[in-house]
Amino acid sequence: MFKRGFDSRDFEFNVAEIRKSEYDKNEDLDLRTEKNVCEIVRYTSENPTPWEWGFNYDYDPDSFDFAIERGYLDKIMPEEFPKYFEKYSKEELIIQSQSFINPKTSKEDVIKILMDEADYSWIVSEKGYEYLESHPLYAFFTAHLIKFNLYEFKFFAEKNSELEIEELCDKYINLKLANALRKGDTDCYLYYIDYHYTLSLKKEDYDSALYYLCQRIIFQTNSWLLKKNHSFLDEAYDNETFYLSFRLTNMNLDFDIRGIYDKAFDEFRIPKYRINHEKVYNIMTRLVNDNEDPYQICAELIDERDSI
Repeated sequence: MFKRGFDSRDFEFNVAEIRKSEYDKNEDLDLRTEKNVCEIVRYTSENPTPWEWGFNYDYDPDSFDFAIERGYLDKIMPEEFPKYFEKYSKEELIIQSQSFINPKTSKEDVIKILMDEADYSWIVSEKGYEYLESHPLYAFFTAHLIKFNLYEFKFFAEKNSELEIEELCDKYINLKLANALRKGDTDCYLYYIDYHYTLSLKKEDYDSALYYLCQRIIFQTNSWLLKKNHSFLDEAYDNETFYLSFRLTNMNLDFDIRGIYDKAFDEFRIPKYRINHEKVYNIMTRLVNDNEDPYQICAELIDERDSI
């Protein structure tokens, strides 16, 4: 095993082939902090109301202070919100709110609600944008591979320096998944799905994004249905599923949901989760075509769990 402080979960499938003698604990810790700082700055640059961090990421709270100390973020007061939030859609503003806002609320009223909710917010400074531009590999990593280890990825990038960033990440995530599935690590499938989902959204390839959202719903629905024991607080879907679903289904796009879903189901790579075809399809149509609340669907699954 590696030295104390080494997170063996991150390196269980060591695609960078890092040897024990090469491992530098201090560099690993420094890169974990750098990953968090970059994630905070990049996330702030892309989201309108970044008041709460880490809703699905494991980060060190000190990293936020580091980002401020380095001058990467500027504080803005509520009276400045209308100016800075104007470029965002109403849906983008609602999803970042700290409280429920009716989707029928006007954008102007949504901004007023946000002004009442927070004493201040943060925006990326000029220095912060310069930081992102000078660290494209870190920025891409935090946008698409945040759940992995930057120390390992840095080694992997150095050994594959001839590849462009996207090719590099594709090779990395595919190797991680292949190795993980051989070992029965099904959780890595979600990391793989989320990587391709966020990348598809960035490219505005919405059919592909829906394909990977279907695979996430297939994964979480069936893994939940197959569980023999459920705790009182157990739910079928995590917050990430709600977030990703909201990002896509609120665009009101016209999808061939049957064709995309069937392909996603047929190509799902964990056989034991390739079940309940029509049940999961019904869930997807309710999310995509009917724009139903995923929390309600989750509650219905909880109500019927004893009869399954």
